[in-house]
Amino acid sequence: MCISMAPAAFTGTKICLNATRVPELGGLVHVLMYQNTVASSAGPNAMLLHLPADDIGQKNFIDTRRFPHILDDMVDVMMPRARGGAKSMGGTREFSSSRVQMFEVGIYTILLARDASDIPSALNRVPANKRPKVNRALFDFYASEYPGYAVALCCFDNSNSKEAEPIMVWYRPANRSGRYRLPALDCHTGAVPDLNAQVQTDHWVFMSTNVMQGGHGVRYREEGAIPPHVRALLPNKVYGAYFGDRMQNGDFGILQPEHLALGSKSKITRLPPPGRQAAAVNA
Repeated sequence: MCISMAPAAFTGTKICLNATRVPELGGLVHVLMYQNTVASSAGPNAMLLHLPADDIGQKNFIDTRRFPHILDDMVDVMMPRARGGAKSMGGTREFSSSRVQMFEVGIYTILLARDASDIPSALNRVPANKRPKVNRALFDFYASEYPGYAVALCCFDNSNSKEAEPIMVWYRPANRSGRYRLPALDCHTGAVPDLNAQVQTDHWVFMSTNVMQGGHGVRYREEGAIPPHVRALLPNKVYGAYFGDRMQNGDFGILQPEHLALGSKSKITRLPPPGRQAAAVNA
């Protein structure tokens, strides 16, 4: 359900992309929220996320430890069940001073780079208990196949991973096609993913925009703990659907949030990396 640096079994992936206008951040921003459960032996591991961002740094990552159920609350909208950070959001550019940034958010130590091939040489900065072994070919794959995308390596100690809070990051989107791309490329061994493989999905996928019609209202159980500047990034309504079939390896591609409505899932596509798409167009 994601790209990991060490063998692991991931289940219950939840992804939300909220496209909304926040005047304090200069207009349109995309907000990605991502969470899953990992079962593996103790030791270091990491997840890779690719982000089509023009300008991104530590300021964009939100510490969600005080409100770890924001994605669970979206699942509750679709499948009701009994219920048992970083504040700076300035607009300065982040990539001018360092090719790879490192910072802590919740249980994660994050390495963030504009060019994924720069990440392996920065791994010695990660604490030993979170420092995964990496296959340099994987980062060369990201640099080639996701040109212009920022890449975040989210390092963690598996002993702390079962109750990991969501990763939440906002960014101003780079100019892309009209299709929304939600990261879902799959390989759990640390190797380069097989883009021809059929992979098992176990994903709740949610989307929201500030101009969409309809949707399901979300009530956040930890509403009182969510600071106003973070609440402005969270959707009030979402469309969502569960995917549990074997599908072509790739990201989720969505043209309209409404396509996640009941009966419309057939309109959701799986997208290869943009570098692969460009090669196909130019062939």
